[in-house]
Amino acid sequence: MRFSYRRPISVSSAVAVSDYEVPVVLDTASLISAGKMLSDCSDVAFSNEAGRLLRHFVEPGTCNTASTRFFVKVPSIPAGEITIFMHYGGVEWVDVNDPYAAVLMGEVQDVVLLDVTPLS
Repeated sequence: MRFSYRRPISVSSAVAVSDYEVPVVLDTASLISAGKMLSDCSDVAFSNEAGRLLRHFVEPGTCNTASTRFFVKVPSIPAGEITIFMHYGGVEWVDVNDPYAAVLMGEVQDVVLLDVTPLS
């Protein structure tokens, strides 16, 4: 797999959690209009710091908007901070966007998205 773009996303947790669905909200409309992402968000992937792909899904109806909602299943988040990565602009890509791999858990508590690096 090769991607044209990668951006770090800092995630913080007050307590250690396992198999947690982390919400990531960002503007995909700008990326799509700039030709950096496919209009259906199917060329998006997420990975951990070791490069392991993480299962995710995009909330229906939010792709190509200023507030696209992805949910990324992270196997382990220690108390403190970790970095995951969003990859997009996939040239050779098999989609691991799996609506059954991550399940909306309702209100997100204790895990906070700290930073989505600005567009580059």
